[in-house]
Amino acid sequence: MSEINFSSYSDGFDRVIGSLYLIVIAVGLPGNLVAFFYFFHKRSTGIVNRLYLIMTVIDTVICFTSLAIPPSLFTGRSPALLGSPVICTMFRVVFKCFQRLSIGLVLILSITRTITIISPLRGRLKKNVPVIFFLIYFLYQITEISSFYPFVTYKYIQRDVFCWESSEIILVWKMQDFLHLASMLLPMIMILISFGVSLNVFRRSIRYNKQSENSYQSRQTLRATATVLIVTVLYIVFNIPLCVLYTLYLYPFTKYSYPGIFFNSWYMYWYVWNFTEVMSVTINSSINPVVYLLRFTQYQRWLKSRKISHLTGVSSGAVRHRSDNSQGPVSDQAPAVVIQNRSFSQQSRIQKRLS
Repeated sequence: MSEINFSSYSDGFDRVIGSLYLIVIAVGLPGNLVAFFYFFHKRSTGIVNRLYLIMTVIDTVICFTSLAIPPSLFTGRSPALLGSPVICTMFRVVFKCFQRLSIGLVLILSITRTITIISPLRGRLKKNVPVIFFLIYFLYQITEISSFYPFVTYKYIQRDVFCWESSEIILVWKMQDFLHLASMLLPMIMILISFGVSLNVFRRSIRYNKQSENSYQSRQTLRATATVLIVTVLYIVFNIPLCVLYTLYLYPFTKYSYPGIFFNSWYMYWYVWNFTEVMSVTINSSINPVVYLLRFTQYQRWLKSRKISHLTGVSSGAVRHRSDNSQGPVSDQAPAVVIQNRSFSQQSRIQKRLS
């Protein structure tokens, strides 16, 4: 290891980071669990809802796995939970796998929406096609990670406050790092391309709809596209720093010993890996349910209906929802009450039918 020229980490700063972890997880874990039940209920209504359902599962696992980090930050970077070899191994394998699944899912979601807005009729995909692609991507990730398992061990690293792979075989170590970078960087490039195309078409669609009479369906398509663009932007913002960091790490790794020329500073040595590898991914997973709440009106109505049924004791199935195509709320009144707002002749006819 090359000579370092900075002091140790800050206990106070570690506690601040640990508190931030707890706040983020407190938002993301229950938020994704609630969103999971909603999208599970809506899973048969379209491709995007199925992809969002899978995303809630991935984000829930990421938030739950991140719970292993705060105990170490509050105890002077002691291993705490990660001191157990089993937990340390499970943490790294699970977090790494679901981190990659997240980027694969965002890629499929972005491409699906791009195809839909470019060619609304010919570009429609069968409901199971994106899910099948995701399952293939999932199997690839499992195969790659498991293939290195016999050659690596997992150890808690105080410097980064999480577990890393370690191998006595340098070639295995380098191959694993390069494959991890490729698994993130290549999909990220494709996401950026898909995002650029979608954003360009989206802007043109907005101008076209302003100049013509836009239908309800076109407004809903634009709104759904905007939501996917927001999810994609958030993913890029919180995950592209890790791609850049791995690129900086692997370039000098072939010429210098760590920390090399890029990580020879207090922040880069003690904090940058934890921020980019774990915290930023966890924040991204915790923000997604907030996006669902702000963007999906049906999700808001579903939550309100659940709240009403909980307060009144009425089953959720008895609470009627206003559909997207309706112009007003569906009345829950009994027929005798509803007809009071009608004319006298209409009331007479209805009363005869009811009698």
